[in-house]
Amino acid sequence: MRGGSKAVQTIDRSIILGDDLIVTNRDRLERAVKTSAVDGFVMKPNQVGTVAEALDCFEYASQNAILTIPSGRSGGVIGDVVMDLAVGLGAPFQKNGAPRSGERIEKLNFLLRAAERILDCALADLSALVRF
Repeated sequence: MRGGSKAVQTIDRSIILGDDLIVTNRDRLERAVKTSAVDGFVMKPNQVGTVAEALDCFEYASQNAILTIPSGRSGGVIGDVVMDLAVGLGAPFQKNGAPRSGERIEKLNFLLRAAERILDCALADLSALVRF
């Protein structure tokens, strides 16, 4: 994770995310946070661990000002809990991939339906995250 620490320190117009390096693993996330190796991580409860472990990582990340990006897996299934987590946790981003297949399109449609049904739903305020 040494390379991540240097990237976080020197790359000023990007958000450095831990993806497969962390894979929603609390121990790896803690190590990345302690070494300042990431600005955020990609939460994949359906790749490694359980929903409870994913929520534990989210809570730890939130307490340490680390961004959480919920993500489905490539070739995932319709009805994946990841979009529910993205909405429920109020994540400013979610990783879904290009709408090239049925499950990805359904995930985007889920987000659109949620936005229509949630009172006062608005796009996330990203001004605190922007580094330009």
